[in-house]
Amino acid sequence: MPFETSNDNALVLAALQMKFYTCNVQNFNESTTMTDRIRILSNGSVSIGLNTPAQKLEVDDRIRADTMEIDSYIYHVGDTNSYLGFNTGDEFKINVGGYTSMRVDNNQRVGFSMSHDPGYDVHVSGDLFGRHLLYGGDADTGQGVAISCLKTRDSGGHPYVEFHVYAPTFMGWIPFTYTITVSSVNTNGSSHFHRLTHGHGRYYNGSHYINETSGVAFTSRQSGSDAYLKWQMNDYGRDQTILSVHINFEGGIKG
Repeated sequence: MPFETSNDNALVLAALQMKFYTCNVQNFNESTTMTDRIRILSNGSVSIGLNTPAQKLEVDDRIRADTMEIDSYIYHVGDTNSYLGFNTGDEFKINVGGYTSMRVDNNQRVGFSMSHDPGYDVHVSGDLFGRHLLYGGDADTGQGVAISCLKTRDSGGHPYVEFHVYAPTFMGWIPFTYTITVSSVNTNGSSHFHRLTHGHGRYYNGSHYINETSGVAFTSRQSGSDAYLKWQMNDYGRDQTILSVHINFEGGIKG
């Protein structure tokens, strides 16, 4: 089997495949131990660190590249139902277990758990939960936002709902309206507390004016460009409590 040597490496040519070896000595001879690094099979498949590549190119280690171009998808080994990549029409999606978990269309709209293109900038086909979420647009544009928050409790105490709001002081006083629904009862029926009311107010830099709801206290505070608006039951909660607050606010609501 012919081969050539050059300093500290060797090239071996086989009948049906080409192999590239390296060794760690300067003076190469027939007793030198060589390490198989690259193989090119007769079908054109190439392997790095492997004896038999299963694909056109297979690497037994990490790959680092400045830029990679992908025509379609990247699959998990042995699992064609889970992959990420590019769909037709310049779209990106992630599939897990045969279902599309996320997709981004060519209008930069993002959809979650959807089999079709999203119809909104963020489109979720299912339940959405978050401790801090941003609703609405930039307050500088004068766009108001609305959100409801529901809190349930199966013990005593003073249940509350708190909104984290984008309210920079340069905007001055910001108007808001709200609707409160609360029901708190003991499971044996011995005591109950119910309220259904709506109101309005304005807020600026930790100060507020509001027509408060009897039995539900309102407080506010400022932190940087953000404010915290809080409705809390004055009345002590019974065994089961539902407190719901719907707020319309000029700034963006974060949570």
